[in-house]
This record gives sequence, structure tokens and C-alpha cells, in this order.
Amino acid sequence: MPSADGTTTTDSPPEDATTDNATDEAATAAATDAPETSPGSPSPAGEAGPEPANRTAGSGPSSRGRRSTALLGAAVVLLAAGGAGLGVRWADQNHQEALRAQAVDAATRTATALTTLSHDRADQGVQALVDSSTGDFHDQMTRDQQAFIAFLQQGGVTSNGEVVAVAPDHVDDDGARVLVAASAHITSAQSPQQQSPADYRMAIELQHVGGRWLTSDVEFLP
Repeated sequence: MPSADGTTTTDSPPEDATTDNATDEAATAAATDAPETSPGSPSPAGEAGPEPANRTAGSGPSSRGRRSTALLGAAVVLLAAGGAGLGVRWADQNHQEALRAQAVDAATRTATALTTLSHDRADQGVQALVDSSTGDFHDQMTRDQQAFIAFLQQGGVTSNGEVVAVAPDHVDDDGARVLVAASAHITSAQSPQQQSPADYRMAIELQHVGGRWLTSDVEFLP
């Protein structure tokens, strides 16, 4: 550009423009040299990669762990409740089986005592029936005790009986009804030779009194 004195001068670019050009060239070179990355590839060491766009709150490992723990706790509660129910049913079944066994045993003893009597042990045999009875049957045995003993002694009666079948008809905590079939060989002063066995069918009523099963009634069935 001509100066005032006629000489020609060349305009120099401003210093800051030169600096900007150098900066742009360096940025371009750095971008060219930087390795290309694809979506989802790991970030260089020391640099935090972008968070996945579809990650939402509560979907991380800690959240899954909390859900798993909650489900496990619920399963344990359900199993415990089911186990408690099974335990109750099992205990009730065992209780009922124990009651039936006790009632059957008591009815068997009563039937055996009624069909196994001897004139030489009449007092003991009849007293055993009185001691194992209650209610109307106890009153009857107590009232007729001496007459029963006299019948056995005077007639020279001996009866050897056995229970051949027994089945509980009804059993609960308070009482039971048990069906019994028994057979007895009977001899007496008039018939000393053993005769054909006598067969009996009985319905024995029991009451659960003070932890004991006592006979309250005996019905001889046809």
C-alpha cells in the first residue's frame, strides 16, 4: 500500500488472526489423529463414557439385588406359613390316632374282662370291671356285684375269652364307641367239659375321664 512519502508497504495480518489460524490447525490435526470410536465401545482409560440412553432409575445391580431379597423374603414367609399349616394338620392327625388307639385298648380290656371270669377268682374279676367303669354301667356293676360273684362261685363257672376283632365306631376327646367281637370257652359245675365257644358281639361305650378311658355302657348285639 503506498505510504505518504511515495513508498509501498505491505500490510501484515493482525497478530490475533495469526494465532487463531494456528489454533484451528492444531484442533484439526488432533481430530484427525484421534482414534475413531463406535457407539458402545469402551472409552479411553481415565475418561468416563456416556451413560446408556435407556438406563433408568432403579435398574442397576443394587436395585435388582433389593428385588431378589424381597422375593426371597416373601418365599420364606409363604413356606413358613405352609409349613405351619402342615404341622398343625400333622399334630391333629397324630392326636386322633392316639385317641383311637387308647379307646380300642380300653374296649379290648373291657371285653376281655367280661368274657374271662373264674369262680375261684370271682371277687377280683368283678372288682376289675367295677374299677374300670363309670356312669350307668358303674352303677349297674356296683349294684349287682355280689350277685354276679355268687353266680360264678355257686355255678363253678369258668370262662376264657379272647377278642377276635375290634373297630372304633366313633372317637373324640370326650368319649368313644367301639365295636368288639369276642369268643369264649365256658365250663361250669354242670358242664365240666369244654363246650363249643360262645361268640359275642358288643358295642362298648367309653368316656374319657381324668386321663382314663372308662366303660359307661355295654350293649350285647345280636
